[in-house]
Amino acid sequence: MDEASTMAISPDGRICIGGFTWSRDIPEASDLYHWCDGFVALIDKDLKRIIRSIYIGGENHDYVEALVVSPGGKILVGGQTESPDLPSAVNSYGGNYDGFIAELSANLEKINRLLYSGEKNLDGVSSMLISRNGYIYAVGSQKEKGFYRGVLLRAGEDLRSLKRIYELKGNGDIYFYSIGASKNGALFLTGMTSASDLPGALNSYQGGCDGFLLKLFY
Repeated sequence: MDEASTMAISPDGRICIGGFTWSRDIPEASDLYHWCDGFVALIDKDLKRIIRSIYIGGENHDYVEALVVSPGGKILVGGQTESPDLPSAVNSYGGNYDGFIAELSANLEKINRLLYSGEKNLDGVSSMLISRNGYIYAVGSQKEKGFYRGVLLRAGEDLRSLKRIYELKGNGDIYFYSIGASKNGALFLTGMTSASDLPGALNSYQGGCDGFLLKLFY
């Protein structure tokens, strides 16, 4: 079983896809399969061949759920893991489920650097972007006291630390699914919620699971 859940296009037109796999024989893999691994594959712009692929995994389940390519060609991925032994990690696993962000070499031969979020019960990194000033922003959701809350994380371009800079919580579940940015630096986050008390809401909660769009400045 293989699933491609995210993609990005590099400055030279090549296509990067990411997801998870149970397959031990992903084409052109530069490393070894572990157990339900995340993966990234680089495909030529004519979709004729897989140039290179890489597993991202450890002793337990791992998923790549977000992928971005910088203007300079740097490949960054994010996702969810149950593995305390992901390669090239520079900090400690948070326990239970944890999110992660990793920088990959341009030719997908290795993981240059990987950061765990350090957030226990984080439902993975679901979306990420590189801002104009080089910061890496990532979103996910974390369960605490019976409800999920949306979490916004930020790392420098050197990936030396990953910090929580914003959280959205209420009287129901809140999930962050996607993040975007405008030219003036505003961040836009989308998601789903069963909370009826989101701060700053301009209209009314419609009941059940409702979608939302949130604007922030950082």
